[in-house]
Amino acid sequence: MILVQRVLMAGSLMALAGAAACVSASAQTFQQRQDRDQVSEHIADANRTCGTNVALTVDWNSFAGAKSAPENTNAQSAWAFIVNATDALDAVCRESAEDKAMIANNLRAIRVSHTAAEQMSYRNGVLTYGVPYTGAAYNTLEKYMLNNIGGAGVGQGKPVKSVIDGLKQRLNFPN
Repeated sequence: MILVQRVLMAGSLMALAGAAACVSASAQTFQQRQDRDQVSEHIADANRTCGTNVALTVDWNSFAGAKSAPENTNAQSAWAFIVNATDALDAVCRESAEDKAMIANNLRAIRVSHTAAEQMSYRNGVLTYGVPYTGAAYNTLEKYMLNNIGGAGVGQGKPVKSVIDGLKQRLNFPN
């Protein structure tokens, strides 16, 4: 009798552990789905602002464990870091008609992954952005876009503007 109770109890504990694992996996799947939905909304908004169809690809595996990473001191989910790319794209297109045209004519894709330090490169219409869990902000990527996207001569060596400077200029405020 005692043996049967122990077997039943062990079976119940295993079932509970299995149920907890399912809930955990389900919650993780929900978080991942939520991250992907938010990123999709942000790139759609940026593309509307720019009048483009820039493709955004994300190395989701590189962001696995984002919320629990020790360097992620605010315990933000992956989308909070990936959205730097969409915010920068949106900001550049709001700078001026010239910058909006530069993006429309020269940027076709953005690839985002998690890296230990912020990294940016642009080649053949593809912007590659590596974002760390610390110290990254969309404005560094915005400056990179303004200075590097555009091909030979276009957008190269332009004075870097910020969103605030662009707004001041449009409102005729002194710098």
